[in-house]
Amino acid sequence: MKNSSLWLILQKMRAPFLVIILTYTISIIGLLIIDGADNEGNPYRLTIFDAFYFISYTATTIGFGETPFTFTYPQRIWVSISIFYNGNWVVL
Repeated sequence: MKNSSLWLILQKMRAPFLVIILTYTISIIGLLIIDGADNEGNPYRLTIFDAFYFISYTATTIGFGETPFTFTYPQRIWVSISIFYNGNWVVL
């Protein structure tokens, strides 16, 4: 097993995979912590699914838009930081 090509590939990909998981986790936690606002201005927090979905498609594409409500400025700043943070690790 230790000399198989699959084992060697998985062994080499361990560190990059853990870095990607860590950066996604930090980005998602940031979106969960920062308060947003719904269409009527009431405080709103993203669910873990909304945060995961948004970070996933933003990190892999240009993005589809802000879900489920328009982001506040603190959320937009966090997303901007997350895009550069996640994007730089993916390139490395």
